[in-house]
Amino acid sequence: MLANASGNQVLQQMTPVVCAALSTLAPLVQSTAGLAERARKLHGRVVEAIEVRDAVAAEAAMVALIAFTKEEILWEIDGAH
Repeated sequence: MLANASGNQVLQQMTPVVCAALSTLAPLVQSTAGLAERARKLHGRVVEAIEVRDAVAAEAAMVALIAFTKEEILWEIDGAH
């Protein structure tokens, strides 16, 4: 939904890849204590910033969400946090 609303064609075309990646991460998030709650909070910050049309805050929240996701993927792959 955000990809479509963005008007960014590259982002729109990447949506299936992003969805597939997120589907792969879902079991990890659900099975790791505290991870789902932290992910929900980070997603909530993105939504809140978008709702108030604060582009700077939305970008910062999305960068934080991506960094969090990257950290969790690397932890899963390497076993090091």
